[in-house]
Amino acid sequence: MWRLLEEAGHGSWTYCVDLAPEDGKRKTRWRGGFASRAEAAREMRAVLDGELRGVYEGSRVTVAGFLRQWLGVKKEEHAPNTYAGYEACVERDLIPAFGRYRLPDLRPKHITRSSSVVMRLRRATSCCATDRAGPGHSGSAA
Repeated sequence: MWRLLEEAGHGSWTYCVDLAPEDGKRKTRWRGGFASRAEAAREMRAVLDGELRGVYEGSRVTVAGFLRQWLGVKKEEHAPNTYAGYEACVERDLIPAFGRYRLPDLRPKHITRSSSVVMRLRRATSCCATDRAGPGHSGSAA
């Protein structure tokens, strides 16, 4: 970690870490703009801890950034039509409603305030509920 020389517009702390390569290529993460060395060190420890656990939710990551990263993973895992449905929900509903929030700042109250988004998602995810029979499902058995 280091601090840039005291010049106009400078003076923040930065960290740099090498992360495990996903495709055999070196992956270096630089992040700057921290007000103190302690703040930069905390964030760097969170990154390294997240890499070890396989989950990292950076304090600067927005909901939009996280969801688009998630979509990239889902594109590899699902059929094109399934992925298209996920992408539509994310881009049409979730990002406009919640994308501006930093991921650690998203709270239940933000979701509650966006009841129209929640209702659209409920309708979109319950498309097959009437075709199923059994506990918790309405409709007749086919």
